[in-house]
Amino acid sequence: GKPMLDISGKPAYDVAAAKWGSSWRIPTKTEMEELVNKCTWNFILLNGVPGYKVTGANGKYIFLPAAGYRKEDLTIDTRIYGVYWTSTPNTSTPNNNYYSHDLYMFPDRYGVDGFPRYYGHTIRPVTDSQE
Repeated sequence: GKPMLDISGKPAYDVAAAKWGSSWRIPTKTEMEELVNKCTWNFILLNGVPGYKVTGANGKYIFLPAAGYRKEDLTIDTRIYGVYWTSTPNTSTPNNNYYSHDLYMFPDRYGVDGFPRYYGHTIRPVTDSQE
């Protein structure tokens, strides 16, 4: 019954922090919006895998595969669609315990949206460590 708060870096809820250690976490909605608004996005094939090469102003990049998503026992839309969880609940929905913000990407568009938490989405952990 309590509203879910942002889970970034909280090992009880954040799988990246729980599995990889306290310096790793699921990115926030704000961080994903920064990728969308401040980076260059190019849909490419990297070693035969479709996805987006996301390049920052400093020239460094990450690759986000179009890995699809899970619904029950099915993996859907691989090689076409990618969805990456953020740690931020979607408070614009009637019950924010069931929805979270995500980064979505198709070959022709991408952005930040909300999706029910019971779907399986990819997680792209981030770290604040400078090591």
